[in-house]
Amino acid sequence: MRIGILALQGAYVKHQEMLNRLGCRSIFVRFPHDLVGLDALLLPGGESTSMHYQLVRTGLLSPIKEFACSHPVFGTCAGLILLADWGLLDITVARNAYGRQAASFSKELEIKLTPPKKIEAVFIRAPKIEKIHSSEIEVLADTPVFIRQGKYLAATFHPELTNDPSIHHYFIQLCEKKL
Repeated sequence: MRIGILALQGAYVKHQEMLNRLGCRSIFVRFPHDLVGLDALLLPGGESTSMHYQLVRTGLLSPIKEFACSHPVFGTCAGLILLADWGLLDITVARNAYGRQAASFSKELEIKLTPPKKIEAVFIRAPKIEKIHSSEIEVLADTPVFIRQGKYLAATFHPELTNDPSIHHYFIQLCEKKL
């Protein structure tokens, strides 16, 4: 399995390090041809408006949206916002809902994996899921900060900034089920 990581902005290197720790092959996606042969895609955090602009500038916006229609995608922070903006997650999101950079924080969360597990979640200018519009969305944390809708996984926090690979491991398992 090969997972692409959008590498236009954000901590994409940290995501790759996490996937490498789990023995998963990954490549950075910067141009449309980078999507060829991938099994899944990870959209990292960053600034969603800037990311959208860069996706348009590089010609990646339409190819990524097409790719996402038939492949698993994991969006963290700004990646979650993009998935919601593209209509792939049936949620309403508030950007920077917890305040500016100085208001960033980490918090322990109970996530609903098998078995359930407590993890540290890092929130940096994080979005907030204000409303869930579909019964197809599964809330995977004690609050709606980690969700799944079919082949889409999304977190309002940054799992790549901790030492715990649980969230990335869950995404790999989701990808394996969809292949």
